[in-house]
Amino acid sequence: MYTLHAELEGGKLAPAFESLLEGWKSQGYELVPLRAIALELDIKTLPRHVVVRGRVPGRSGTLAVQGPEFLK
Repeated sequence: MYTLHAELEGGKLAPAFESLLEGWKSQGYELVPLRAIALELDIKTLPRHVVVRGRVPGRSGTLAVQGPEFLK
């Protein structure tokens, strides 16, 4: 999964983003929207986790991160 920031990849980094996409395609990767993958999942079989605030190495500040599983 690649997280796109529209203000960067859609603007000043658009040429680099286009190059990245072409590179992935030339390596045989299939580029699909996340929704296409989600529609193939059986939601009832997926684990469920709370969302908590936490830190991620290499990122500043706090972010929403995966917490403990619930409803096993």
